Amino acid sequence: TPEGTMSIPSGATTKKGQKTTSTMNNLRPEPAEVAEARPGMTLLEVLLAVAVFGIAGAALVGALNQIAEAVLDGRQIRQIELSVESLIDEYSKVPQLQQLEQDIKAGSDGISYHVSVQPVRDIRNQENRELQGLFRIKVKGQWQTTGDPLVVEAETLRYAGSLLPVQ
Repeated sequence: TPEGTMSIPSGATTKKGQKTTSTMNNLRPEPAEVAEARPGMTLLEVLLAVAVFGIAGAALVGALNQIAEAVLDGRQIRQIELSVESLIDEYSKVPQLQQLEQDIKAGSDGISYHVSVQPVRDIRNQENRELQGLFRIKVKGQWQTTGDPLVVEAETLRYAGSLLPVQ
């Protein structure tokens, strides 16, 4: 509509009681009517929503990947711990303990081990007598990953004559 005039629908009455006639200006909707006539989302709103969901999805996939890696590393650590405990049991049940240094090469699991059996010196009892025949059994398991190696160590003390048969 021209500046300063209003668009009045055809057949409506003005304040002066005059009937209006249909004009081209009557076919153009008012700005307020345009906003109400569009109930859907604009293309920009749809693109923004897709972008937000895409970023959230990428973050979720990244977090799930980190969780999976942590679970696998935890399983590997537990496997090394169980193997180290098993080796300590195996070497501590040898009937005649003696000084030993042994390396066990990595197998298909990628874990290598070092077993050390050493006599313990300078341990005394309550009566200040030196304890003889005491050995320290130490096992170290090592798993080489892409970064620094993961090392698990355990040790125990055992008296050399504890598993000898009684005569």
